[in-house]
Amino acid sequence: MPESSNPGQRPAVWTVSAPDPDRRFVWGTKSAGVRVVATHLVEPTPTGARNVLRMEFAGVGARLLWPVLRRRLLGILKTENEGFRREAQRIVAETGADRVVSG
Repeated sequence: MPESSNPGQRPAVWTVSAPDPDRRFVWGTKSAGVRVVATHLVEPTPTGARNVLRMEFAGVGARLLWPVLRRRLLGILKTENEGFRREAQRIVAETGADRVVSG
């Protein structure tokens, strides 16, 4: 299983559990008594698409760490979403397409 390094986080093994190409994927990891499930969802809008990033935390460690990590994790999600936006804009600019469609 490959490791993934997300901005501001330690490397971890994330397991994809619900792939839905061109629409969403769900993946999760577990560490130090915390189970994390992250959902990446692309929703169509009248002017393009919206990328929704959602994280759920469970376990004893989550209750203890949430007050400490909340602000940092919100910043991580903002950074990831900015990366997705920049990459989509780069692809559109390089290809002349009016939108990005994968695979």
